[in-house]
Amino acid sequence: MGDIEKNETNETAMDETAENAAAEHSQPAEEAKSERANPKEAAEGMKTEEKAEEAKSDERDSELEAVKAERDEYKDKYLRLLAEFNNYKKRTACIRSDSIKDGQCEAIGQILPVLDNLERAIAHLEGDTDNPMAQGIQMVYRQLLDTLEKLGIKGIPALGEPFDPNLHQAVQMVEAAEGQTPGSVGAVVQKGYMTDDRVIRHSMVIVNK
Repeated sequence: MGDIEKNETNETAMDETAENAAAEHSQPAEEAKSERANPKEAAEGMKTEEKAEEAKSDERDSELEAVKAERDEYKDKYLRLLAEFNNYKKRTACIRSDSIKDGQCEAIGQILPVLDNLERAIAHLEGDTDNPMAQGIQMVYRQLLDTLEKLGIKGIPALGEPFDPNLHQAVQMVEAAEGQTPGSVGAVVQKGYMTDDRVIRHSMVIVNK
């Protein structure tokens, strides 16, 4: 009986040893099979991650492009507004300058009749140089001319000049005298005055024909 039990025990041990060996033998095969399956899954996982990264990168690029477009839009609006403002300043400066010149010309235009009367008085008193009144009128006349000159006001050349409708106003036409050119100014009825860029009063002239 003892021998039989020993034999059974030995057989049982041998069976367990065989089963363990078989298990150990089958484990590397399963691990190899698992290793063969894992690279595919790992590759798919990597592709998924790459796609996710690409999607995020595309999203960041889209946001960056949107920000750049918005920046360019605001920059364009700013440049347009700046150009409009500069044009507005230029227009305002021109309008202001023109208004000042218009006011100056209007004021000088009101003074010119006084100058005309002084010239008539001087012509009437011509030759009477010892007369204190004549001397006083001459002094006032010269002072007024100096003041107008400082303001940039000057007389319009007329006598003997070709008739210019921009500067002269013809009140009469006469036959040209000997030595005079047809179409030229033969006589000045009233002197004209101007600034550098505008006429305050046209010269009233008689034109040779």
